[in-house]
Parts: sequence; C-alpha cells; structure tokens
Amino acid sequence: MMNEPNIPKRKNKSPLRVIVNAWGCLLGVIMLGAGLLVGFAGAVFFAPVILGYNETATAQAEFATRLAITQQAQQQRDNDLQLRESGLLIDTTNQAMQAQGTREALDYSGVLLDQTATQSQQRIFATQTASVAQSNQLRTEIANNATATQNTIFQQATNAAQQFRLTEDALNNQSGRNNDESRVVVAQAQATLTPTSTQLLLPSDTPTQNPVAVSNFAAQAAATNTPTDAPVPNGIIPPPSDTPIHTPTSSQFEAQSLRPTNTAPVMDNNTVLFPPTNTPTPVPMTLDEPFTLEWLQSTDWQTNTDDAWAEAEALEGVSVERANAWLLYNTVYSVPYRVNFTVAPAIVLESEYFLIFGLDENEGYAAYMFNEGLAAKRLALYRFDRRLLDDQLDITLMEELTSLDLDMLLRSETTLSLIVDDGQVTLSINEQSLLLEPLDDALSAGQIGMQVPQGAILQRLTISVDEIPIG
Repeated sequence: MMNEPNIPKRKNKSPLRVIVNAWGCLLGVIMLGAGLLVGFAGAVFFAPVILGYNETATAQAEFATRLAITQQAQQQRDNDLQLRESGLLIDTTNQAMQAQGTREALDYSGVLLDQTATQSQQRIFATQTASVAQSNQLRTEIANNATATQNTIFQQATNAAQQFRLTEDALNNQSGRNNDESRVVVAQAQATLTPTSTQLLLPSDTPTQNPVAVSNFAAQAAATNTPTDAPVPNGIIPPPSDTPIHTPTSSQFEAQSLRPTNTAPVMDNNTVLFPPTNTPTPVPMTLDEPFTLEWLQSTDWQTNTDDAWAEAEALEGVSVERANAWLLYNTVYSVPYRVNFTVAPAIVLESEYFLIFGLDENEGYAAYMFNEGLAAKRLALYRFDRRLLDDQLDITLMEELTSLDLDMLLRSETTLSLIVDDGQVTLSINEQSLLLEPLDDALSAGQIGMQVPQGAILQRLTISVDEIPIG
C-alpha cells in the first residue's frame, strides 16, 4: 500500500464570508417572524374559511346554548314554584282539617254540655220527685200516726165513759132509784167528773164548761127523774133514767172532735146530733178542669196558633210544641177571684211563664215567672197593652209593677196561683205566698189566660170566684 502524501488543508480566511453569515442570520430571524405573522393571520382570517367555520352559526349556537341554559333555569324555577304551591296546598289542607277537627271537638263539647245539662235537669227532677214522694210518705205516716193516736184517745174515752156508767149503775143499785139523796150524790159526782170526760172527748182547744151550770143541770135532771131532750153540754152524760143511754161510737167522737167547739150536741132518739157549724161558706168552684186537647180545641179558648198543642205522653195534660204560645179563656171574670194554674215545667236552660188576668179590650195584667232549669229565679207583675197579643208577650215592651228575685226549686207539678181581691194581687208558687202588690187602678172584669214555653205540659186550671162570672 502506498502512503499518500499528507497534504495540509487550507483555511479560508476571507472576511467576506464572515459578513455573509451575519446577514443570513438576521434574514432568517425576519423570515421566522414573518412566518409567524402569516400563520397567525391565516389561522385567524383564513382558517375559518378554509375549514368552513361560520360566525352567524357560531353566534346562533352560543345563543341557543344560553337559551337552553335560561330555559333550564326557568324550568327549575317552575318546579320550585310547583313544589311550593303543593306545599301551600298541603299546609292549607292540614289547617282546614285542623279547623274542622277543632269545630267537631267544639261541637262534641257542646253536645256533652247539653247532655250534662239534660242529665243535671233529669237528676234534679228525679231528686225533686223522690223528695216529693218521701214528703208524701212522711205526711201519710204522720196522718196514720195521728189517726191511730186519735182512735186510741177515743177508745180510752169510751172505756172511761163505760166505766163511769157501770160505777153509776152500781151506786144506783145499792141506794135505789127513788132515793133523792143518792141522785144528788150522783149529780155531784157527775159535776166533779165533767172536766175529765170533756178533756177526753173534745180537742184540746175546747172551752171548759161552767161547773156551776153543769151542777145545776145535773141536779135538775136528778130532781125530775125523767128523760130530757134538752141540749146536753159537751162531755156531760145524762143522769140514769128508764130510757136506754146511747154511747157515741168512735166515728161520732171523731166527728165531734173535728167540729167547732162553740156548739153543743143534742140527744135525739138516742143519736148524737150536731147543729150547723159557723165556718165560712166555701167559695164555689166555677172552673176546675184538667187540660185536654179536646178542651183546648173547643170554643172555650182562643189562641195565637192552633198547631202548638198535643197530647202529652209521659204525663197527663197537653204538651206545648211551639215557643211562646198563648191561650185566652173565653169567659170574663169580675173580682174577687183566685186562679190556680198547674203546669209541668219545661226542662230547658231558661223559660218564661205568663199568667194573664184582668184582660179587657185595651190592656191587661200578667204574673211573670222566670225559670233556670227547674228553679224559679224571678217573679214579677206587669201591665201590658192588649195589642202585644197579636204576636207574643215580651217583658221589654211591658210596664213592670213589681218584681222579686228568688231561688226556689220547682216541683214536677208546679202551681202558679193568683189572688185578686180588694185592689191588690197576691202571687204564690206551690201555695207559698211570695208577692203582694196593691193596684193603683181598680181592676175591672176581664179574661184569664196564659203564655207558656215550648216543652211545658199544661195540667189543670182552677178558677174560684165569689160572684158568678159575667159574659
């Protein structure tokens, strides 16, 4: 192998080559910047055209996107509103249900209160009925005891009289019937025993006979020795005679004890006769009728309504089916008179009763009773205009003459009484006088009637007068 010659390389040391490299670098930098500018401009201005981009479509797409977002938000708000509306409906329904429940609870409480009031009235009525029954039983027992005691007293008096006669007969048998001295002794013994027999035969309020008069009578009877029909003083047994002596029975003793003691019995045919008593002449009963539906529907009565009356079921009488129904009796009465109106009170919380009297063509009077349940709370006397009867009586339109507040338990059969006499009026409840009022004007003849509440039962009407009614 041949060795090639080692030729040394020459270095270009020309200055022009160095200058060309500097300008080339600057030109490269400029071209790079221009390329960047051209690329950016192309990307901005020419790329959408080249790639098919559209600004309108892009804007519309953006608007559609924003619209979709807005609609979604609106839909969400609508959903929220619907939820709130549903919640309000539920709350309203709950409140309505609560209010309905409260009303039903209040209604039930009211029903309970009414039931409690009714039960209370029934218990009061039952208690009153039991009290009346017990009182009647006690009065019956007292009357029976009094009758038994009276019979015992009469029997003791009869035994004493019989023993006295036996003793008298024994004395007469010993001394003889024609012995005047014995008769005088017997007469004195009779005079001595007279107060004792009088006390046995007569009530405690019988006046004591005069002993001197008794002795004279006995002596005269003994001296004559003949039967006598002269009046025998109370408690004096006639002297013995041939005529059989009548022994009064227990019924005759009872009759004698019930009579006034200012008269003496008379022996007539061996029977004790009593002269007429000096008791006042009884007031004639011009009306004493129980209420019946047939009677109320007759021409004896006039009323403001015909369908307010019906036959009572529980008690005897006529029940009132409508409120504030009134009745007027078609007979005019002149004073003095007494009215007894018996009614079974209505079992209600409050009730008003009017007993009308002295009603003429212009005005009339009314006794007023206000009740709470079965208790009378007020009693009053009113004057009113007859035109009020075109509708019903109302105390706010009437003239009050007098009134009385009270707290009186009524009976199952309550009697409201009215006495008109000598220019004054007396009001009573169950025979208990409670109100006495003089009248300024003389009361002329007038009608009698009543106004009663619904639920009451009319039982009896009694009118007693001293004169025959006119009209």
